Amino acid sequence: MKASNLYILVIVLLVACQPKSSPDVLISINPDQIINTMQGGFGASMHAIEDSLPVSTDGGKYRSWGGSVWGGNPQAEDSVRWNAIFKHADWLGLDWCRVEIDHGMYEPEKGKFTFDNREMRILYRYLDYCQSRQVDVYFTEMWPDAKWLVHKNFLGDAVSELRSAPNDFAAWAKGYAQLLNYLVNDRGYTCIKWVSVNNEPHEDWSWWKAADGTPQDILVGLQAMKTEMDTMNLPCKLVATDAPFKYEIKDEAKYLPYIGALAFHDYGSVFDWWTNKPYMQQTETALLKWKEFARTNGNVPVFMAEFGSFLFGIVKDTDGPARWISLIHDAELVIRLTNAGIDGMNRWSFINRGDLDGHWQMIPDLYPLILVRS
Repeated sequence: MKASNLYILVIVLLVACQPKSSPDVLISINPDQIINTMQGGFGASMHAIEDSLPVSTDGGKYRSWGGSVWGGNPQAEDSVRWNAIFKHADWLGLDWCRVEIDHGMYEPEKGKFTFDNREMRILYRYLDYCQSRQVDVYFTEMWPDAKWLVHKNFLGDAVSELRSAPNDFAAWAKGYAQLLNYLVNDRGYTCIKWVSVNNEPHEDWSWWKAADGTPQDILVGLQAMKTEMDTMNLPCKLVATDAPFKYEIKDEAKYLPYIGALAFHDYGSVFDWWTNKPYMQQTETALLKWKEFARTNGNVPVFMAEFGSFLFGIVKDTDGPARWISLIHDAELVIRLTNAGIDGMNRWSFINRGDLDGHWQMIPDLYPLILVRS
């Protein structure tokens, strides 16, 4: 297992929360017994997206259509705040982090790249940190968010534009691979190990919609990216599907020729006692199936690329994700899935505005300093 202060931290949290007399749970640690050698590690999402994404009152309910993957970062030039942020990251012991962008950040027009703007400079802050600390990066393009890639019938509606799959996969992949080539080969960010083509595809509510409004299978995106990455001889490996956790294996074998890892998200695994239904146990059991599937198909790693707790909902500025019981849930999930063989777990999220879908930020003491949008 990769050394991680985060793993030690969650064990300490669980021990600290036990009653002082007649504990129901005893935790013992045997450093000589290896349960799981991970191919990733533990981390938190780091996003560089700053430009506003659509926010609506969707049927009377406040909603950010890009979730909370935007805003809240200090200006890239503010070294005092960044040094304080990374000091906190050092304390957490992060060693496997999801770093998130969108296509419009670097190729706002077809074939016209911009590698020196506000968002790209923030991206370099995160990648500089990961490179200097030997943190493996799970690089994710959340969605295109570039008008030249939007299906024509979606243009004019901000939400539909954000949720559009690329209208030209060859051009999209060429641009994405060009960015990776610049980051890895020109800037030397060899910390980028894994590459995801889209965030949470395949659901009726999610991103990457085909022109007819149905969910776009990411297979065509993986195929296009594999071609471009092989042409450029990039050392990174693609992942699939970066979507909500699936309890059953269906047609995922079709992705295997193009990927080097399987990835999921989990926010729904509540305590087994929460509703008298074994949700977390079901996740743990399903993970064992995925690990066996991965073992028989090249021993590819299985990642939980996002996790957290929806125990108290995800409304605008709820403190639900940051409550004591939610954090204990997260700690239990980390330990149980680690024991079951997970290769990497990435909590949502490191820096967060806290006013879009809940208080997810892992640095609340710095939050008043880094909130840059009202």
